[in-house]
Parts: sequence; structure tokens; C-alpha cells
Amino acid sequence: MLPQSTYFTKQRVIVGFIILLLTIYYTNLAKRHGVDFDVFLHAGYKLGLDQNIYQPPLYKGFQYYYSPLWALFLMPFSSFPYFITEFFWLLLSCCLIIRLWHLSKLYFTTSVLTAKNYTIWFWAVFFFSIRFILDNFTQAQMSIFLLWSTFEAFHLFTRKKIVTGAILLAFAINVKIMPVIFLPYLFYRKKWKEGLLVIVFYLVLLYVPAIFIGWEYNNFLLAEWWKIINPGNTEHFLETTLGPHSLGALLSVLLTDTTGEMAIKRNVINLPVEQVIVIINLARFILVGITLAFLGSLPFKKSKNSLHQFWEMSYLFLVTPILFPHILIYAFIYICPMILYCLYFFIVQRQQGKHINKFILCLFILCGLLFSPLIGTDIIGEYAFHFTQHFRLLTIATLLLIPIGFYCHPRKLEKTG
Repeated sequence: MLPQSTYFTKQRVIVGFIILLLTIYYTNLAKRHGVDFDVFLHAGYKLGLDQNIYQPPLYKGFQYYYSPLWALFLMPFSSFPYFITEFFWLLLSCCLIIRLWHLSKLYFTTSVLTAKNYTIWFWAVFFFSIRFILDNFTQAQMSIFLLWSTFEAFHLFTRKKIVTGAILLAFAINVKIMPVIFLPYLFYRKKWKEGLLVIVFYLVLLYVPAIFIGWEYNNFLLAEWWKIINPGNTEHFLETTLGPHSLGALLSVLLTDTTGEMAIKRNVINLPVEQVIVIINLARFILVGITLAFLGSLPFKKSKNSLHQFWEMSYLFLVTPILFPHILIYAFIYICPMILYCLYFFIVQRQQGKHINKFILCLFILCGLLFSPLIGTDIIGEYAFHFTQHFRLLTIATLLLIPIGFYCHPRKLEKTG
């Protein structure tokens, strides 16, 4: 029998080899089809030529939505073959996924799980998350990095490395605005220094590119960037094609007469665009209001414990892709923390012989199947897959996770730590 240390060393070598093969495979896939990371690198290339990175010529017609700082960061790599840069980016993404699993476990009392149930928990999380992970790999996207950077920043805050954590979170917000939802959460949970430093470093990072590209050019790019990400733009409300998934994308097809890309009626009423925009904004406001139910306490108080904090953060991650416009499937990796939490809840409750609402459990499993790789063109066929896209079933399943997550309240697990 091998010594335990040797056994784990061999396991790591095997896992590393598998990761390397997967990275090569998905980099080749990216090379054949072209991915979002190509758009990022092209923006870096245009930045080196002092061009407007937010206007044509665009890479294969795809818009660059990220910050001037991110384009500046990638500018040195834009002269390399895209295959090489994307290979290392996907390899980094694999490492970040592993790190995310270890960071997530810190919030849970895993010692209460039997070895069998821990294994079930791990593989169930893997099954319900792998579709979003692979979508990020296929597009060589940023969402894994954004998810990791937020978790890592909060881990650094816990370890009293506040400046480092604030810089990391500020950088993530600068690259893509989505993690900004955690800024008010910091203040709500009485992390004044952390929140203020994130704001300061965010403002600093906005103007760091000016050191390299000049003040006027940087200001010009910031203005052009705002033009395309301005949440008041009409195109950010009415998203009727197959790709987008969000609260706005769902309500716009339910409340207006749009054919989309399938000749199947999906609207229940036909309202003027102006009214639909008001309803979408109202629905977003309600989701923000529900946040108070998850926080469950008056402002400026610390979280009760690490499990409660993970539950709160899971809700914030969950609503992020729903609230923001121009959200595609890969961004729904943000719902994985809530999936991980709910699975832990159900497994611990079952292990302790406690009552679990069968309707809630069945609803969770149904949503999980919609998140799983079973909903893919290779399994259900292209028509059925487009049907799920046409009716925004991913968004609906994500919204259903909200009452499921609230049912799985941490107070029901207090006796387990």
C-alpha cells in the first residue's frame, strides 16, 4: 500500500495531466471558432495603435465591453499568437476553479459530513456546475476570474489583508462592473475600511492607463466605454434574441410581441416599450429589496458566522447575472455558489434525519437539471436547446433558486456549525 503522501502526490499528477489535456482541447476549439478572448486581445492590439477600442473595426463584429485598463493589460500579449495566450488563460482558469472549491469549503463545517456524503456533495456540485464551466472554457471568458477575485478578496479581508483584498476587488470591478454589487454589501456588513479602499482603488485604476497612453486618450476611452455600458441604453432592456439571459431579457419577451429566432409565440401581453422598461426597472428594484430578507439583520452589523456569510454572498452572486444586461450563459457560473450551498444544506439535513420539504427538493432538482450538461445540443438536440433559450428557461430556473435558497436558511443548520 502506498504511503498517504505518495498517494496524494500521484493523484495531483493525474489531475494536473487531465487539466492540461482539457486546456489543450479547449484552446484548439477556441482557435477554430474564435472566442471572446480574441476580442479582448484585439482591443489590446487597437490600443497599441491609439484607436477607439469600442468602435469598428471590431473583431469578427463582436463588441468589446471591458475597461481600458484590461485592454492595456492585454496589449503586450496581443502580438503573440492568440492560441498561446488563450492556452495560458484557460490553464489559469482551471487553477482558479480549484482555488474556488478550496475557498468555498472554508465557509462550511465539512467535518459534519460523512466521507460518502462529502463525495456526493463534490460530484453533485461538479455535475450542476460543469455546463457553465465549459461554457467559460469554450469562449475563454472572464466569469471564472471575476468569481474567484470576489471570493479571494473576501478571504483576504478575513485574514486582515485589507489593502490587497481591496485592490483585487477594485480591479475585478474595473475589468467588468458586475462585482460592484458586493460594494454596498461591504458597508452593510460594517466593513467600512474595506469598502472605502475599494472605491479609492477603483478610481485610481480608472486612470492608471493614462500613465502609459496619455490623459486625453484615456479620458476619451472612458467616455466611449460609458456610452456602450450605460444601463439607460434601450438595447439593454429589450433583448429578444436567443443568446441573452437576464431579468430584462425574460420580461422583454413576455411583455412585448417579439418573434425572436423561433416562430413560437411567447409573450403573454403586448405593452409599449416605455411601460416594459418601467416594469423591468421595478422588478430589478424588487430583487434588490429581497436582498434585505437574505441579509436578515439591520445594517452595519457583521454576519453571524461564516456559513451565514456564504449564504448571503451566494444570493448576491445569484442575482448578479439576472440584474445586469447583455448576460450570456457563461455568466451563470455566478449561480454555482448557491447550488453548492443548497446541496450542502440538503445533504446535511438528510444525514441528520431532519424533515426536508419534498416540493422544494424536487423544484431544486428540476432547476439543477436545467443547469446541467443534459441541456445541451448534443443530448437534447439543437431544436430543443433553442426552445429552452427562446423561453428563457435558464433565467426562470435561476429565479426559482431564490425561494429555494431562502428555504435553506442557515439557522436550520446552526446545530451543525
